[in-house]
Amino acid sequence: MTNIWLIGQLQSELPLNVLLPTTGDVLRMFFYYHQVEKKTVPESAKLSSDKVMDMWNKARIPTTYLTHVVEKVKSVVDDYKLIKKNKNRQSEAQRAREKEFEEKEHMLFDIAHQHAMQLIRIQEDIEFLEDQRGSRRMQMSGIDKDLTKKEERTEQRKCKEEERKEREQERMTESTSLHLSSSDDSDSEQQDTEDNYEIKIPVYYKKQISEVEDSLSSSASKKTLTVQDMLSSPDVASALDRINLSDRKFTVLAAAIAQASGQDIRDTSLSRSTIHRKRQQHRSTIDSSIRQQFQ
Repeated sequence: MTNIWLIGQLQSELPLNVLLPTTGDVLRMFFYYHQVEKKTVPESAKLSSDKVMDMWNKARIPTTYLTHVVEKVKSVVDDYKLIKKNKNRQSEAQRAREKEFEEKEHMLFDIAHQHAMQLIRIQEDIEFLEDQRGSRRMQMSGIDKDLTKKEERTEQRKCKEEERKEREQERMTESTSLHLSSSDDSDSEQQDTEDNYEIKIPVYYKKQISEVEDSLSSSASKKTLTVQDMLSSPDVASALDRINLSDRKFTVLAAAIAQASGQDIRDTSLSRSTIHRKRQQHRSTIDSSIRQQFQ
C-alpha cells in the first residue's frame, strides 16, 4: 500500500473500531480516493465525508450539514499541502508546524452539530462525545436493536403519512377539476337558457311599442335617446320593475348611457329622487290603463 509523508498508509475505509474518526483517518481515506482511484479533489472529499458521516450517525450524534463536512475535509487537505510544500526547510517554524499537524491527526475530526449537546437526549451519548474530543478512552456500544427497530417503525409511519397526504392531494385536485368542469357546463346551460329566453310583453306595452315604432318610421331622422326620454318612457320604468333594478343603480346606469351617447348630463336633472318620482308616476299610469282595459 502507498505511504504518504506525515499521513502514513492510505486506506479505502475508516478503521473498523469503536471510536469516531480522527483527522488522520480522514486524510488517509481522502488521498486513497485522490491518488489510488484518481478521483478529483471534490469527489474525494465528498466520498470521504459520506463515510465519516455514516460513522457519526451510527454513534447517534447530531452532525453538521454534509456541505460543511466536505469543506472541512478540503480545508485540512489544504493545510497538509501547505506544510508539505515547505517540508525541505529545516527551520524551527517548519518543524513546529509539522509537529502540530501530526498531533492534530490524532485528534477527533469533529463534525458535531453546533448545538449537539442540547440536541442529544441520552446522557451516555453526551459523555461519549466529550470523551472523543479529549482522551478518547470510551468506545461506542453495540447497535441497539430495539432502538433501531423503533426508528424503522417511526420512519415507516412517516412514509405512510406522506403517501396518505399525496393521495389526499391528488383526490382534492381531481375533485377541483370535476367541480370546475361541472361549473362550466352549468354556466353554458344557463347562458343557453338566457339566450333563448323571451319576455312576454303585456298588451299595454305592445300598444306603446307599436305607437313608438310608428312614430319612428314616420320621422325623417332618428334623434339620440336622452336621459329625459328614458325617464319619460313607461316601457323603461316597467323594465326596471321586471328586473328589480333599484333607483340608485338606474341613476348610475342612465348617466353612463347618456355619456356614451354624447349627452352632457350637467344640463340634465338626474338624481335618485327624480327617478323614484318618475317611476311612481309610470306605475300609477300603467295601473290605471290596465284597470280601464278590464272594465
